[in-house]
Amino acid sequence: SDPDIPSVRSMTIKPAKGPGGDCLTCAQSTHGFLAALDETSLRRFDLGGRCVPRARGAVLFRQGEPAEDAFCVSGAVVKLSHTPSSGPAGEKGPGAGAGRSTVVGVVGCGALIGLAAVVSGRDYPYTATVVVPGAVAEIPGALLERLRLDNPPFGRALLAELAQEVEEGIRNAALLAVPR
Repeated sequence: SDPDIPSVRSMTIKPAKGPGGDCLTCAQSTHGFLAALDETSLRRFDLGGRCVPRARGAVLFRQGEPAEDAFCVSGAVVKLSHTPSSGPAGEKGPGAGAGRSTVVGVVGCGALIGLAAVVSGRDYPYTATVVVPGAVAEIPGALLERLRLDNPPFGRALLAELAQEVEEGIRNAALLAVPR
């Protein structure tokens, strides 16, 4: 058993909801906000050149770094881990983040990670590390913002995607709640 990958009983790997294939096909089949793109915008969004194989141990982003890109997992499995700060909430600098790292998710094909941090302009709330090698597409935050401004249906669909992410977070928090 690999210590980097939690048991299946403790974590769920999200499967793709659509057919396999390249990164864009995977993303389109899994994320409704891409359906709002017209042909021209879809070409701008094309993930082909940004979808690259990632080796085991590759860090996509680290907790606390400025969120510049979102990532669409196509063929890899990615561990999401969070390390609480040892100081007051939000503290940075020496001693910050000195707590024990906790795996907060394991995601696979079709997962879109870092989107909320990119759209909100905040730092990444967790570290994303590849645990099973495979393809991952990098989606520049600047591209998401440009498409949001140029294409109102895309903006609305992106907002719906983020709302789903919030709802999933609430459901997960409820699962972890300890009865009093």
